[in-house]
Order: sequence, then structure tokens, then C-alpha cells
Amino acid sequence: MTEILRKGCIVLLVIMILIVIIGSFGLFGQNFLAGLLYLIVGIVATLFYAGFLFLFLDMAEDVEYIKYKIMEIDRKNNKDKEEIKDGWKCEECGRVNHSYTGTCACGKAK
Repeated sequence: MTEILRKGCIVLLVIMILIVIIGSFGLFGQNFLAGLLYLIVGIVATLFYAGFLFLFLDMAEDVEYIKYKIMEIDRKNNKDKEEIKDGWKCEECGRVNHSYTGTCACGKAK
């Protein structure tokens, strides 16, 4: 999803730069210095805006990755809980033992 947003942001930034360039040409006819200043400030402001947009998109990718990892860990924990239904998990070594087993292979008692 962030790739689509990234491409959309690039298109938006190109449009913004074109608007700045066209606007500066309009000012060049009236006052060269004002047109040049408008062009420089407009491009710098657009690039600054672009930096923030791409920063937020990178953060969104990180959030998606973290959500994926949390879901992966949750699936693993649920799988462990299902395995323990028939027995108990040793606190010492983490091995799952049958319910009729009183002592784990590592020596830890139930």
C-alpha cells in the first residue's frame, strides 16, 4: 500500500514543482528578482514538504512491519498454547510434556 502512496506523492511533488516553475515565469516578466526568489523559495519549500511526506511513508512501512511481526508472534504463542492443552510446559527448558509426566527430562518437577 505504501508503494502506491509513494508513487502518488512523487506525482504530487512533480505537479507542485511545475506550478512553482510556471508561477515564477509569470513573475519573471514583471520583476526578475521576484521571479527568481519565488522559484527558489517554491522549490525549497516543495522539497521540504517532500521530505516530510517520505518520512511519514517510511514510518507507515515500519508500522506495517511491526504489525506483521506482532501477528507472527501471536500466531506462534497460540500454537504453543494449543500444544500445552495435552500437557504442561517446563519452566526451566520450555519443553512441552504430557500431562501424566511428573518430571521433565531436564529434571524440573511439574
